[in-house]
Amino acid sequence: MATGCATTTAVLLGLESDTHTGAAVVALLEAERRGARLQVLHSWKHRHTTLELPSPIPATSPGQTRQALHGKAEEAVSGFAMAAIREPHPGVEVESRTVRTSPARALVEASRGASVVVIGSHHTRGSHGVRPGPVAHALLHRSHCPVLVVPTG
Repeated sequence: MATGCATTTAVLLGLESDTHTGAAVVALLEAERRGARLQVLHSWKHRHTTLELPSPIPATSPGQTRQALHGKAEEAVSGFAMAAIREPHPGVEVESRTVRTSPARALVEASRGASVVVIGSHHTRGSHGVRPGPVAHALLHRSHCPVLVVPTG
């Protein structure tokens, strides 16, 4: 529930991929309307590894090389997604970051410093009708501020 909402003027955008431009546009417009900065958070987690610890041994195996390249591609997602839609909104300060953890955990924690969270959500059909995806579900139940869910095809 939205208890203890932040008094900051930050709009938080949870960005899954560069295909979630609808949610990004809504977040930019919301930040512009509020005179707030936009914080873009992209989260990813490789399913088959645990937390990376610094190692003096360089990553040389094909699997390690692929994972390093995948990490660099994930780091570029938010910048690539925001590049085209930022131009009409030059007055909005945008800061992006990518974290390597579960999206729900990252967004719930980041919601502590936001006035609103905007996410795109894939809705699934179940036996009881349409339901939000797992990240939207977690945010709707645990966010520290209001959540705006933008349907994504």
